[in-house]
Amino acid sequence: MNYAIFGPPGSGKTTQAKLLAEKLNLNFLDSGTVLRASFDTEFGNKAKEYMDRGELVPDELQFQIVGDYVAKECDPNKGFVFTGFPRTFEQISFMENMFGGGFDKVFVLVVSKEEFLKRLAKRAILENRSDETPEAIEERLSEYNSKTTPVINYYREKGVVEEINGERSVEEIFEDILARV
Repeated sequence: MNYAIFGPPGSGKTTQAKLLAEKLNLNFLDSGTVLRASFDTEFGNKAKEYMDRGELVPDELQFQIVGDYVAKECDPNKGFVFTGFPRTFEQISFMENMFGGGFDKVFVLVVSKEEFLKRLAKRAILENRSDETPEAIEERLSEYNSKTTPVINYYREKGVVEEINGERSVEEIFEDILARV
């Protein structure tokens, strides 16, 4: 089983993906977390430069970092819950080849711009994230709209997308996701 959770920055997708992976005993792969964990490596330092500007990490660099993570940290006998990946059509091909196919379900957390901006401001303070300056946030949102939204539409055409109201409590959102698995 492979699932993905999409949503704009600050929508809660990582929280929900972790919960789902734990509940279903699946590998958890959040590209942002994986990339930030690699910052002390040669490839990770390059990724950090893009992320600090709010830009998507180029596919080739992301493939290297994600591929290394999967080889070292993931159980090949389990499915995955992805968040932050795939974000481009090239990443769809990489993911489907590496992980043996597409997604059983794709959950899209729907959150208003006002709500995710509020959440990001809080997270920037709590986590001291270098990729959450106002400029970087606007760039990330632009990247999400221009590159990730078409990926979501690709999965929508395949009939696997479930839209989830992301402006509720963590527990309510998770219950909604579980009901649709």
